[in-house]
Amino acid sequence: MNLIFLGLMFDEEGLEEVKKCSKTSIQMATHNFQKTLVSGLSCRDDVNLHIINIPPIGSYPINYKKLFIGGKHWGKDNYRIGCINVPFIKRILQKREVEKAILKYSNPNDDNIVLMYSLFEPFVYGAIRAKRHVKRLKICLLQTDALAGRNGQEKYDSKKKAQKVNRMIQAGKEIDSYILLTKHLKDVLEVGTRPNLVMEGICNQDQIVNQEKTISSNICLYLGTINEEYGIKEMVDAFIGFPEAQLWLGGSGDAVPYVKQVCKKYDNIKYLGFISGEEMIKVMDECDYLINPRKPTGTYTLYSFPSKTMEYLASGKPSIMYKLEGIPDEYDEYINYLSVNRPIREQLSAMFACNYEDMLCKAKRGCEFVRNCKNANVQTKRIVDFLKGII
Repeated sequence: MNLIFLGLMFDEEGLEEVKKCSKTSIQMATHNFQKTLVSGLSCRDDVNLHIINIPPIGSYPINYKKLFIGGKHWGKDNYRIGCINVPFIKRILQKREVEKAILKYSNPNDDNIVLMYSLFEPFVYGAIRAKRHVKRLKICLLQTDALAGRNGQEKYDSKKKAQKVNRMIQAGKEIDSYILLTKHLKDVLEVGTRPNLVMEGICNQDQIVNQEKTISSNICLYLGTINEEYGIKEMVDAFIGFPEAQLWLGGSGDAVPYVKQVCKKYDNIKYLGFISGEEMIKVMDECDYLINPRKPTGTYTLYSFPSKTMEYLASGKPSIMYKLEGIPDEYDEYINYLSVNRPIREQLSAMFACNYEDMLCKAKRGCEFVRNCKNANVQTKRIVDFLKGII
């Protein structure tokens, strides 16, 4: 099978350039997910893999320092799409380049599958146009979140964005199959009777596990988007006047000013800024618990399996979070769930009073579960088997 992956991800050289030129936060969570995915696909003997990537960056000059993004071949048969990095023009150019790249990497003597990450405009229209020229080509959409105007957070979505999404969904009637983060995305994307596979994530087995720390200092770590809508303020407030516990936060978002303000007054709350890969390993080693305050409120949580859920479990550290509708029940025995009906501090105090070694044993079982059952080899086998069924 000839598999062409369309990814919103960075190649190695491109990532280094983005770190230097980006004026906003870098989308590392989506990059890491796709990197783990393609690492599994590239190891399969029954797949001839090509990667066409568009770096997920902001436009010049407000969000990015460079006007021109160069196209570049990297690795074996992989290509980074270039463009003039200004709004509207970049999307037009990217559509054309995606179509050209798909046609280049398609094999007329083989079954061709275009697997595209997200309902991203250049991917959707570029793939559909290419499909009209290649008889043995099918399109599969890998969707990991909801969409503007259809995610239960309409107050955050402009009417223009929602209209664009609706047009893409209508154009997407030519999509042949779907891989979805949660089952609830079927209705959002109007999947209907088309083949679909629910796959909530992939565990990165390269993530380092360190369970040497067996005595807890009650240090809770949050890594990710620091936005108010994700419950950050409520979590931070729970640690105010809570001297027997510490909260460390790493990432960026609209609630960072509030976090910084609180940090000035309370020594037990620390803002770590943007956390790189090496720094993440270090702080995860030093903490005792990994916490995520996102609550199961609002329709959008139906479509959410936060990537940090997999990362937290793979770390071997006790994970504290709310039970979101998008988290399958098979994860329940490995996660320490918070209740929406009780104050966070009250629940944390009860958890801190438990035997920490028992908490670590539970975390170890969760670590083994995701590493053995949700690793790249297992999940990409499911994907390839599914794709073979639609050829």
